Amino acid sequence: MNWQQYYHIKGHRGEPPVHLPATRQYLMDYWGAEDVHGMEADDKMMIEHHMDIDNTIVCTVDKDLKNAAKWFFNLDSREVIQLSRRDNLQHFWSQMLLGDSCDNIPGLKRWMKPRTAGPKTVEKLLGPLEEDANKYYKKVRDHYRKHLLKDEYTKDWLGKMQERMLEIGNLLWIRRTETETWELPLK
Repeated sequence: MNWQQYYHIKGHRGEPPVHLPATRQYLMDYWGAEDVHGMEADDKMMIEHHMDIDNTIVCTVDKDLKNAAKWFFNLDSREVIQLSRRDNLQHFWSQMLLGDSCDNIPGLKRWMKPRTAGPKTVEKLLGPLEEDANKYYKKVRDHYRKHLLKDEYTKDWLGKMQERMLEIGNLLWIRRTETETWELPLK
């Protein structure tokens, strides 16, 4: 199943702007932009960043790229930050709980208390920064089990929960190499 179709990723954004094709062509002709096929532009940007991670900086307003960037420049706030692997993991696993409303990716937010749960609430739920993705997985898995399956009795609750986490994780993951995919850290 194509999970991007299943969740209708970016489905609520409406029609693309009328001048998008001309703008795309202008950027390719005059700025050397590359038209990316077969992956999200976010993935391509992060793959390029990771090819020379100490000498490149990701410049964007898109917070999703904090999942993988080492150097991040926010174009709105004009702030440059250096992110560690721990920061990257914390951001990714926070999104696993919150989802991403901009990309129409569901999380557990509607089941969490308070219903207005945001990054600060999730930061408290996840606890201190970890280097080990497996520790984050266990914390997030416990919240999925608690909230997602509370009304659904099933013999295969673990398999269903892991399948749901794998779906959402793959939608949120930003690739660092062309061939990378995301898997549950089941150690």
